[in-house]
Amino acid sequence: MNKSVYSVRWRKVIDAQTNFEAELLEAEVSWGNKAIQAQKPLDALVRELYSALWLYLQEGVEVVRNDSELIYDIGEKDKFTERVNSAIEEIKVF
Repeated sequence: MNKSVYSVRWRKVIDAQTNFEAELLEAEVSWGNKAIQAQKPLDALVRELYSALWLYLQEGVEVVRNDSELIYDIGEKDKFTERVNSAIEEIKVF
């Protein structure tokens, strides 16, 4: 059940990332490799979230670190959300 729910949710991330990558190609044409570099921190966070979810959804896989802050929105003190917002801000500044 969890895999189905997270699969639907992850589809939204993939759709947003696909749209963003199309814009990124245009940005690279206009501004060169610096556009790619500005996006890399956000891309790394998407990969980090995917890895945490993948481990969470694998039955029998013991997760060494606590990824609950990545998987669940824990409110105002959500450090992962702060990191995402910071990465987005870097792109906006660029």
